[in-house]
Amino acid sequence: MKILTACAACLALALPAAAQTTAPQAAGPAGELHRPGTLLPELAEVRAGPGEAYVSRGRVYLGDPVMVVGRDETGGWLEVEGGGLHGWLRTRDVELRGDGVRRRDDGATDAGRDRRETNYRYDAHGRRVGPDGLPAGSGEGTDHAVAEDAPPASAMGPSGQGAVSVRLGLAAAALHRSFQSNIGEGSALQRLSASPQAYGVELAVDWLAHRFVALHAMARDLRFAETTIPASAELGFDRPITMAAEAQEAALDVVGRYPILDGWAGVYVGGHLLRAAYQKTSPFPLLLTDLYVGAGFGGAAGWRLGPVDVSARGGLTVPFLVSQDPADSGDASASGYTVSGEVAWTLVPGWAVVAGGHVTSVSTDFTGESSHQDPVTRDPPAGYDRARATDRVVGGGLGVRWTP
Repeated sequence: MKILTACAACLALALPAAAQTTAPQAAGPAGELHRPGTLLPELAEVRAGPGEAYVSRGRVYLGDPVMVVGRDETGGWLEVEGGGLHGWLRTRDVELRGDGVRRRDDGATDAGRDRRETNYRYDAHGRRVGPDGLPAGSGEGTDHAVAEDAPPASAMGPSGQGAVSVRLGLAAAALHRSFQSNIGEGSALQRLSASPQAYGVELAVDWLAHRFVALHAMARDLRFAETTIPASAELGFDRPITMAAEAQEAALDVVGRYPILDGWAGVYVGGHLLRAAYQKTSPFPLLLTDLYVGAGFGGAAGWRLGPVDVSARGGLTVPFLVSQDPADSGDASASGYTVSGEVAWTLVPGWAVVAGGHVTSVSTDFTGESSHQDPVTRDPPAGYDRARATDRVVGGGLGVRWTP
């Protein structure tokens, strides 16, 4: 009886252990814990928490091995250990493996770790230093860590490519138009100028298609502006003339970028559009509606200062098409420039407040016979054969930027 009792007790103890051994491995996040992985992008920030707004504890590089020890509830972030760091990486940046972690003493050190430990090392404070002992400038282990992997308007996204950001905001600007011609003394078309204030919206989309190439698209619509030409009996206006004004801008650029520390610098080229429209007046149009379509090229740069991104660009605009309505001033030869800059402050992961300013200016020289004529002070109606017009938009905007 004692023997049977002992056997029964042993069987009772063995059954739970056997059940635990044969139970299927949990699917989903739990099945990925305590597994080795390899970094996929060129570089990635190891965050203090599962989100881009958490401070960086350092960087890991292409091919560096890490050990997955946790995962957040959304499944978008993995808690990892590797390279002397403990933090969080995006799930898409880690390739999980089924074998053990390769170590230096097994002769299978991967290229990324070998490159890192050959070109630099970490000091006692966790800072990256080169073979000469001088700081290598990465900021690993310091209190000056990067706060957000933002896209193109400034630094690169966490994976080095594929980052998209959308910016939407309110805009205000002064629409300056100046016009001079050789029509002769006494005509309103000899010299005109206006600077109405306009308000509207702007939209910008940036896509980091590659570590070194980005696309930038922008559209701005400015309206609700009015300008007044004072009454002048000499010019044939017995009362003030008020006309509505508006402007639209658009650009689509390809940006070549070269990463520099926590920022980048490069050049852009693309297509640009500017439309400056003024209401038709009676008995004849004073300020015409001008449309400029052409190419733009220049330089651009961005820099990241913790949670703040700063970016700027500037270059030349060469209009290939200049059209006017409802009359024209002759054959056109135009050139211009554009300058813009913005500051983005990340408040919560994926969202930033953005403030910026911009200047766009196009000057056009007209030659040849014009259909823009003055029938009031000239009898018969007279036009001009030389003129110069300048359209300038100077303003700023405030909005939000969303990074999916």
